[in-house]
Amino acid sequence: MHFKVCNEVEIAPEKAWDLIADFSHVQHIHPLVEKVDQLSENETGLNAVRRCHFYNGIKVEEQIVEWNEKDMRYKIQVVKGKIPVKDMVAELIVEEISPTRSRIIGNIHVDPKYGILGQLMARFAMKPKFGTALGDLFSGTEYYMRTGRDVPENWHGPKPVITAS
Repeated sequence: MHFKVCNEVEIAPEKAWDLIADFSHVQHIHPLVEKVDQLSENETGLNAVRRCHFYNGIKVEEQIVEWNEKDMRYKIQVVKGKIPVKDMVAELIVEEISPTRSRIIGNIHVDPKYGILGQLMARFAMKPKFGTALGDLFSGTEYYMRTGRDVPENWHGPKPVITAS
């Protein structure tokens, strides 16, 4: 299953990229992540690996599998975690709308476990949940830039645009 999440934020594209690309410190802008363990020597860039500790107790390890700083985009793959997917890849992209406004896009590919039941679960449960969480992450960049404070636990920003692709 593929879907796309888009949010527009009042942040210069370079600043939005700096926050989205700060792979090992996502807890500052993600309302569901309590803390991050950096598992690789490099904090960001190709092959960087992190373990996200979510407030609900779930731990997920993710690795950057593609990195393009010039075009402000990268791909993350879930490599370990107790979530109902065989494979999950997210491409994160920052686009310039104006010198002070950005569009942040997440292209998500989910291959769920459990056959047809998993497909239904992905479409009706995972897509809205992951889509909202990713939208809140994107809105969290704006919150962090405005306040200088970490995004509060379970904070919700403006509703993102979530589309099937």
